[in-house]
Amino acid sequence: MSDTSIEPSTSAIEPLRELFYGHYRFQYLSAACQFGLFELLGREPGLSRKDVAERLGIQEQPARILLLGCTSAGLLRKEGDSYFNTPVSEPLAGKLDDIPAAFVPWEQQINYRPMFWFYESLKEYSNIGLQREIPGESSTLYGRLAEDPAKETVFHNMMGSVSRVMAEELVDRLDLSGSPTCSTSVAVPRSTRRTSRVAGRTCRSPSPTCRPWRSGRTRRSPRSV
Repeated sequence: MSDTSIEPSTSAIEPLRELFYGHYRFQYLSAACQFGLFELLGREPGLSRKDVAERLGIQEQPARILLLGCTSAGLLRKEGDSYFNTPVSEPLAGKLDDIPAAFVPWEQQINYRPMFWFYESLKEYSNIGLQREIPGESSTLYGRLAEDPAKETVFHNMMGSVSRVMAEELVDRLDLSGSPTCSTSVAVPRSTRRTSRVAGRTCRSPSPTCRPWRSGRTRRSPRSV
């Protein structure tokens, strides 16, 4: 007969441990992004703890805590006394208002605090987190964000970066080469400048296929009428 009183092995509880400590890892990530740590190490790889503290304008002990947490989370790599970005954090060394960095303030400022009330929201069948953590009079998140310019900017940065990435993927993946004309309307943001193959020829976005979307009408070729 098996002994069910035996404590679970370390390997068995490791997935739970990942969940237990998830909030620590995210806060290390968020603080590092706010300080511009990954951007700093992208420009000056191999800085020491003292160098990082000086560049970020904080005391050396807080810098040690931040660097230790980021290293343990796999966001930084330490060699001797020098710190470097890892493949995980390298994408965060660029523009902070673009993907993937734009997701960090969105989660930190908009989602993190309301999610504390998740259990109560389920129990009451009501958005308790929104009511208690996002100031405003509106009954919806988007209405309340419109009342807070800083949070609204965070939202638009995140959504705008998602739209740009989706538009680029659309241009890369959508194949209209089998169509005799550019009769399909494709909405590509003005900021997206990618070369694609449409109707057997090379064109740049935004192309004439965007115009029907902007005007609200669909252009049809004479052959399709």
